[in-house]
Amino acid sequence: MNTKRFKIALSEEERNTVDKILSENTEDSRVILRAKILSLSDCNNGPELPIMQIAEAAGTSKQTVIKIRNIYHEQGFQIALNVLERKGYTCCATNNPELLQHIKEIISETPPNGRKKWSLRMISAECIKRGYSDCIVSTTVMDILKRNNIQL
Repeated sequence: MNTKRFKIALSEEERNTVDKILSENTEDSRVILRAKILSLSDCNNGPELPIMQIAEAAGTSKQTVIKIRNIYHEQGFQIALNVLERKGYTCCATNNPELLQHIKEIISETPPNGRKKWSLRMISAECIKRGYSDCIVSTTVMDILKRNNIQL
């Protein structure tokens, strides 16, 4: 369903800002994506495009287009365009030397439950259990091991 709840009509100043971002291509990739969505959604730019067509042209999902359009309508141009800080999420760095040492310690120990070797999930669970990290997942462990040429 491509029905729209409201029209996006950028002002001249907003359109100039979006055009500048798209032409210079020096902003954060999320800002550029949001600018593309706003530009394609602008009803002053020509015929109004369906949401799926906007998503395909911007190289994103229908949900992202809907989200950016809703933010523009409810909170304004600046908030819709600029990337806000994500709250409550801290990423485990894959190049953290302390975490690498902890993972090496875990791998050097005997695996639990009579297993022959450690799995990535077991390593990440053990890191969390020991308090080395509160957010590590198996793919992060895999990235750390790959970057440091460590085989399980």
